[in-house]
Amino acid sequence: MKIHIILVAGLVALGACSSADDTSSSSTDGAEPLDGVVADPSDPSTDVVETTLPPAIAAIELPIGLDEFTAQAEALGYEVRVASEDGELLSLTEDFSLERVNVAVQDGQVVEISFVG
Repeated sequence: MKIHIILVAGLVALGACSSADDTSSSSTDGAEPLDGVVADPSDPSTDVVETTLPPAIAAIELPIGLDEFTAQAEALGYEVRVASEDGELLSLTEDFSLERVNVAVQDGQVVEISFVG
């Protein structure tokens, strides 16, 4: 009798783990954009560059000198991080910040605003 109770309790617990309301999927599934940032940038139907850049940052005309770009971005409240320089990808930390823009620099000029983060 004890085995039956243990077996039934185990099956109930197992059933609870596999309910139809599975929330183990990514937290970005079906999420709406927040503050202009796309929740799922891996979605191929999303133009990540246009939807993730704050409008004020996207409005800065490129190419522009790194120092001038940094001054403008900081005046808008953003930190600047060089993600690639002269075609070479640089090592980046894995932390994410909505107040940081990552840029590609060629010959001292910002030629691309890569992403926010």
